Amino acid sequence: MVKTGGHLIPTKIETLTKDVPWNRTMINEIVLSTWPAVSEADPDGGGSGVPGPPFRAQAIIANPVSYGHIHVAERLGVPLHIMFPQPWVPTMAFPHPLSNLAYTGKPQKRNYLSYKLVDLIMWHGTEGMINEFRTEVLKLRTIRNGDLGSELLLDLEIPHAFMWSPQLVPKPADWGDLYDVIGTVSLKEAASVYSPSPELEAFLGDDGGPIFVGFGSMVLADPLATTKMIVDAATQANVRVLIQSSWSDM
Repeated sequence: MVKTGGHLIPTKIETLTKDVPWNRTMINEIVLSTWPAVSEADPDGGGSGVPGPPFRAQAIIANPVSYGHIHVAERLGVPLHIMFPQPWVPTMAFPHPLSNLAYTGKPQKRNYLSYKLVDLIMWHGTEGMINEFRTEVLKLRTIRNGDLGSELLLDLEIPHAFMWSPQLVPKPADWGDLYDVIGTVSLKEAASVYSPSPELEAFLGDDGGPIFVGFGSMVLADPLATTKMIVDAATQANVRVLIQSSWSDM
């Protein structure tokens, strides 16, 4: 989806023939990795190459596209909490970020339905590997058609916490108590004991520090134009910026 500009269904034949099979293999590996992640010792918990103590999760925090989350939680009989920096549950306030629907600023039923449609497409793409994971690895029964596998997280009322500032995008009015916008997450202990090096402290300065601009897994069509836009904006605002190019060459 990074290479398709957010299109859930690729529009180029080379993407369908080359990238889709590779991506399915990657997703299957992610699904398989969720079971040892919640049931086995950290392979480097005692140091590099030295396993840590035995481990079994008592609760699970996962992002929605790790896909194995609800199934390993079922196998262990432990609670699951979904956390993600993008909206991923139905709302009339705005469309699913992968639906390519225009944002109009007005609540619309099609926005709500876009989440259902994206979940359904994703389920059809992963149903086979999920059921194989459930039966062969977890020893659970298959998810039947009538179970609506695409809506398990919704039907089982799994809580979601969305990690963006509510000042940027307020919590939609139709989300109720099960879903919340919580802002960024940081470790208070780490923040309280950390002291930057003299070089870093000098770089941060006493003017509030630079503004961080990052693009995550986005692939920019015109990195040079985007860089110029950021630099021009920083110049006008008289601020410093720290740009992380991520998956683009900037």
